[in-house]
Amino acid sequence: MTDIESRVRDSRQEILRCIKEPAIVSYLQASSVISPEDGSRLKTMYLSGETTKAGEEMLECIIDSNEPGKWTSFIEALENAEYPYLKELFLCSDSEANNHLAEHAKKVFRLFTPSLEKSIIPCELIPELHAREVINREDRDLIIATERNRGTTAAAVVLLERIQCRLSPVEWYREFLSALMKTGNEHLVQYMEPDFVADPSAFGPLQSTISEGKHLNKTINIIRSKDVFLV
Repeated sequence: MTDIESRVRDSRQEILRCIKEPAIVSYLQASSVISPEDGSRLKTMYLSGETTKAGEEMLECIIDSNEPGKWTSFIEALENAEYPYLKELFLCSDSEANNHLAEHAKKVFRLFTPSLEKSIIPCELIPELHAREVINREDRDLIIATERNRGTTAAAVVLLERIQCRLSPVEWYREFLSALMKTGNEHLVQYMEPDFVADPSAFGPLQSTISEGKHLNKTINIIRSKDVFLV
């Protein structure tokens, strides 16, 4: 068993959590790691919303594949399908400090998710998050479609789920807080992470500078009462 295969097996749940759409299947099929028949079946499952089942079966297809260099192809597929966090997870070993920050980010985010689902306005955040590569085009389009068809709260649920898939927890958490600040939601950040309001640089470097044209200009007060965030 290779080091990558061992890490993939150990990180199985993280893979299932992050991969929500079938783009990666196309890349694995193109490199002959997955057969056309399996590829078609897996794509159908992803598109019908059976993402966990599709992920489980995709991993089994890779493990059972006899294609030489299949794990290298898997890493390349992750990169092409825009999952840099998973790629890094299988190639690098995180520092202890990064692990501590990641656990902090996930814990705080989990604590405030129910309130964020009711408080954020997805259409305000999408341009910032997309420009910062926290979400990609497919994520953006899904969130917009969800907001159009099912409303703001449903779209917020999708957005808060998708921002956790592309970058590492430390990165997406930092970029999400910064996006909230840029869109006039400093009060939300003040509740979640007051130290970030005082000194964002203490949380590490942000993604490369975003052009002013991509920033949202309007500031909307989402929370009418400070009692929204109860912990």
